[in-house]
Amino acid sequence: MIIYKPTESISDIRNSEVKGVYEGIEYLYAGNEVLRSKYFIRRRIQDLKAFIFLILRLIKINFYEKVDSIIVYTTSLFVELIIIMIAKLLNIKILKEESENPEIYFRKVNNKKITLSGKLYINNIYKKFDGIIVMTDAIREYLIAKGISAKRIVKVAQTFSIARINATMYKRKYNFDYIAYIGSLSEEKDGVLSLIHAYYCVHKKYPQIYLLITGFGTLEQVKKIQDLILQYNISEFVILTGRLNMDEIFNIEKHAKILLSCRPKSQQASYGFPTKVIEYLASGKPVVTTAEGELNKYLLNGKNAYVLKAPKIKDVYEKISFVLENYAHAEVVAQRGKKLVQDFFNPSLQTKKILDFII
Repeated sequence: MIIYKPTESISDIRNSEVKGVYEGIEYLYAGNEVLRSKYFIRRRIQDLKAFIFLILRLIKINFYEKVDSIIVYTTSLFVELIIIMIAKLLNIKILKEESENPEIYFRKVNNKKITLSGKLYINNIYKKFDGIIVMTDAIREYLIAKGISAKRIVKVAQTFSIARINATMYKRKYNFDYIAYIGSLSEEKDGVLSLIHAYYCVHKKYPQIYLLITGFGTLEQVKKIQDLILQYNISEFVILTGRLNMDEIFNIEKHAKILLSCRPKSQQASYGFPTKVIEYLASGKPVVTTAEGELNKYLLNGKNAYVLKAPKIKDVYEKISFVLENYAHAEVVAQRGKKLVQDFFNPSLQTKKILDFII
């Protein structure tokens, strides 16, 4: 995997190595830098340097070992155009991975209208790829409506290896029962404030149950959450862990009483796929979640998860209460959810789809 520009910020450095192996996958930063500068001009220099090195590395790799295909994941019009040109020149099959409705990348701030460059990108660049890998039927139908042949689109579901979460015996970190939410701290995208409102109702009935909120948020998002927690006077019972590494997240999931997701209805939810919910299910713990879009095709309320029709405070509270009051049955439901991941979202099955499509 080649990463074409620096990704780490000075305030949150998660990786300092320009090349290495992560979960069995070799990676390389094209420009030999991982830390993204806070200065605008310096960032443009970094991007230019990384882009030039990316082209040279692609040509070099193809020279020593013929490249059969390239899978691209970026929304940079310029980068994609150049990589497409190089791929065509070197007779390399080029594919694009798309897990969202492309329109969300090109909206003007506080506006539903798509930018001019976005329209150009969506209506023209997608047609230049030899194939497109999508995560949902909704994205597939969207692209077909834009004039892309169905034969050039393959749907590949999210993958998650059960072995990842079972590989280590995680020692319990917290000595109390808790409901856990893991994801962004955005109300618009993931309904985090609604989740806290619902938890307050749960807390009044089950004061021994805590709430853990894990994930990255802007200063504004964190302040809104903290203000709401203070308003309800539940600071002692709600823990904001900040961003954690995967082992720490798996630890929280494995020992949670319930795993919760309150993603509201939106274009992103309708076209995309809440990948965190599959990770929740893999933990073998009861999952309470909304099921917008593609997820609705896999989850059956009371069978393999507890599905909310909408993230309304009353509905979330009642669903959590039901799980807590019928916990022995909820554990059976949780195991069915885990089997769903094992049977359908396993890497071997989905990887074969990609290989068959490329070949």
